[in-house]
Amino acid sequence: MNGLAISHTAIVLFVGLLAAAAITDIVWLRIPNWISIGIALLFLVAAMAAPRVVNWWVSHFAAGFIVFLFGIAIFACGKIGGGDVKLLAAVALWFGLTPLPELLLAIGVIGGVVSIACLILRVYGSGAWLELLGMRAVVLEKGQGVPYAVAIAAGCCLTFDGLLS
Repeated sequence: MNGLAISHTAIVLFVGLLAAAAITDIVWLRIPNWISIGIALLFLVAAMAAPRVVNWWVSHFAAGFIVFLFGIAIFACGKIGGGDVKLLAAVALWFGLTPLPELLLAIGVIGGVVSIACLILRVYGSGAWLELLGMRAVVLEKGQGVPYAVAIAAGCCLTFDGLLS
């Protein structure tokens, strides 16, 4: 398998793991560690599939590290979940420093939309309707958090051109 095929395969798996993170966050308000670890490992596979200069590596690792540090601070204030911090740091590896502001802006805007949607769905008792169908989404229960993995995944899709740049 050549470098381009390896890179494309890693990107497809990356998108699949983002979808898995969004789904688990909607259903349980949890993002399993294996998803964030998988995204970080897939970054390494995709990155090593083509020759890269040292500055490129520094940019991508710095993005992941900076996002992780700020995420820990926000987590310590109780404003974001630990799974969201780990997922966002793993995703930042894929983008690097240059497209990072655009990615974070997209995630923030979509996160606001997701928050409003959750509030509206909770007001109208959507969780009760799901339970009648034999399903349950913790996110639709009153007093629960917001599934920020949805915003992270959607933000990645909107800024996909910055991936591995």
